[in-house]
Amino acid sequence: MTESSSSDLKAELTLPKTGLCVGESSFWRKNRDGSVLMQIPLNEIESLSFTRPLNPISIFFVAAAAGLIALGVYVSRTDWLSVFLYILAGIVGFIGLFGSMSDRLTIERRTGEKLVFDCNESAEDVRQFIMCVRDRLRL
Repeated sequence: MTESSSSDLKAELTLPKTGLCVGESSFWRKNRDGSVLMQIPLNEIESLSFTRPLNPISIFFVAAAAGLIALGVYVSRTDWLSVFLYILAGIVGFIGLFGSMSDRLTIERRTGEKLVFDCNESAEDVRQFIMCVRDRLRL
């Protein structure tokens, strides 16, 4: 989290990679060029939460890695092909496991609308951001 300011809106808390900012009376998201994409008054925010849901696409990669290992064990007739399949399975499995989790910040408005943001910051920064915003809102 860093502190920054804009010509129109003064941010007290920011998540720079995600572009989320909180000021005295509003919550907004900035584009990469600094323009405001969305703005919500703080009194309209019902709750904030941080989740790490499982990405369903990663299951495909893990299954593909298991299939490559099975090919290497049961089908391959040469050692070099088996080694190649094992290495490929390791790479595919790593991609599947590495991409299996994504960090999300969810904001629920008093109207019932839910806004979900994928966060590129560290989980600790996002948790601190949420704690500070909750303290400001007294949630």
